[in-house]
Amino acid sequence: MNRTHRLLVSLAALLLVAIGINVATAGGSITGYDLIATAQVQTPEIHGSAEVPLVDETPTVIATFTLADGEAAGGILTGTVHCTDDTDTQSLTTEVHWSAVRKASTVTAGGVKSSSTLESKAVSGGTLVTAGGTNGWTTTTTSSSISILLDANTSLTPTSFHFHFLSINNHDSEVTFP
Repeated sequence: MNRTHRLLVSLAALLLVAIGINVATAGGSITGYDLIATAQVQTPEIHGSAEVPLVDETPTVIATFTLADGEAAGGILTGTVHCTDDTDTQSLTTEVHWSAVRKASTVTAGGVKSSSTLESKAVSGGTLVTAGGTNGWTTTTTSSSISILLDANTSLTPTSFHFHFLSINNHDSEVTFP
């Protein structure tokens, strides 16, 4: 599959997600995301995870990308924090842009870029915010990888607190989700 074809498939997948049609992802199955996998049209650019559990006021690894020496990588993570205490429910949709390079077994992160103007929030009670770093997003690196972390804070005592997301990668690096 050439780069133009992969780009068109990626854009089609994003459109299908936006209008509510289910899409499969290369990182595993997202609940109900079966259309593209059934058609066997998958791209290395789109990955997802069904759910990453969050802990209130604790930065949580959302995804880790492994880079080869000499590789440059970057992408966008977009998703929704969902919190409930079985009485009230909170939802906050956010996204982050990130980049990294690896030279001589050293990964250098370009930082994360996010904006509160890109966030959309709805709550039936209490408060839900992203905190620390850049609108709640930070990175950590090892000699071969970069991890993207999210810190979400709720005023509720959650019975369920998690992040559903889609990762759009502008590279072919190996990606792992918790």
